[in-house]
Amino acid sequence: MLTVLALCFRITSKRVNPNQSIVRMNREEAGVLFSQFSEDSELLESLDTLATQFDQHWWVHAQPHLAIERVIGVLRQTNALIDRHKPWRPNVSSVEPEHVISLAAESLRLAGLLLQPVVPNLATRLLQRLGLEETNEEPKLQLQNKYFWALGEDHGPLLTRLV
Repeated sequence: MLTVLALCFRITSKRVNPNQSIVRMNREEAGVLFSQFSEDSELLESLDTLATQFDQHWWVHAQPHLAIERVIGVLRQTNALIDRHKPWRPNVSSVEPEHVISLAAESLRLAGLLLQPVVPNLATRLLQRLGLEETNEEPKLQLQNKYFWALGEDHGPLLTRLV
């Protein structure tokens, strides 16, 4: 779960994401933008198949631990994407920082939805931080701009430290 926390912090910190918003990007755009590195293409493929693989492991094969590991694996790929493109340093990558953050947010959105049965409170806080509506399926449409969605309020760490 530390992977979820670290990744969420990386894309929602005001240093990396000063506007506290996420660019809306469809799969076709992502395929074009992230075609330079094979690792990025692999992440996109992993995101495309994640829900199906999760369901296969969880429901068909009755191996929820493999379903959870698949989600964590995609989050690790997403962390590697952040490391590769360094959205906090402009002009390091040919991909705009906003698009890197958008792809990472999509990874977190899927992880939050899929992990709700396992860690419901953490998943709910994650999805709220990402600015998702109560249905937890689609980011809120900002009336002023259909190209972005605003992050939810920052209520502190997703998990509180045990003393």
